[in-house]
Amino acid sequence: MTEKDIERIVALTLQRLRPPTLLLISEAQEYQKIIHARLEACHCVYRLAFEGGAEEALWHSLGNVHEDEGWLRTLSSVPYRAMVIPFLSYALAADVVNGVMHRSFAKAIHQALSCGLPVFALPYYCDPDSEINRLKGNSAHPGYVKHVQATLLTLKNMGVTLCSLDELIANLMGSEISDARASVRRYITVNDIINKKVKTDIPGALLTDAASDYLKNQKKNT
Repeated sequence: MTEKDIERIVALTLQRLRPPTLLLISEAQEYQKIIHARLEACHCVYRLAFEGGAEEALWHSLGNVHEDEGWLRTLSSVPYRAMVIPFLSYALAADVVNGVMHRSFAKAIHQALSCGLPVFALPYYCDPDSEINRLKGNSAHPGYVKHVQATLLTLKNMGVTLCSLDELIANLMGSEISDARASVRRYITVNDIINKKVKTDIPGALLTDAASDYLKNQKKNT
């Protein structure tokens, strides 16, 4: 087993130890299998809630399903890692922005935002100017496009992170191994300073005793 294999196993294990991510799955006409496959490849622990005409059978393989709306009552007390809305519709976005609480998902998003739970949403479906809609040749009235984008901007300002699928996956895949490596202390030597190999103000960097003395002497001589 190579070092790379070991790192991968450790990363997957740590991923499984994280709190579950709550997926809010609503009706979608296209790209369900693609998004499902990408989310599955993250090896995250998921909890699922469905609304409307969602294709539930496809998603059951990702994790446990909340069969009723009891999950709404305990949303603020369950240690979810994040909430993800893969198929954000304009209707749902408008409900959240306008405080309309008829739908369980609108209530859930408000609760998540009020308790500081990170909320991620893919705006492919509801944004008329999204790449998917452009590829499909959809051409909405400019006034309507402006109205929808204003709603999405308000949603974003409320705390919902509107992102691409790649950005969502990057957030879900954030590995403790990578984080640990990024936070490893970097010691700066005299040679580093003289040769200007690194800056001395790098976050997390520490000076060796000799390097610290060297800088002090430099300041005295200036």
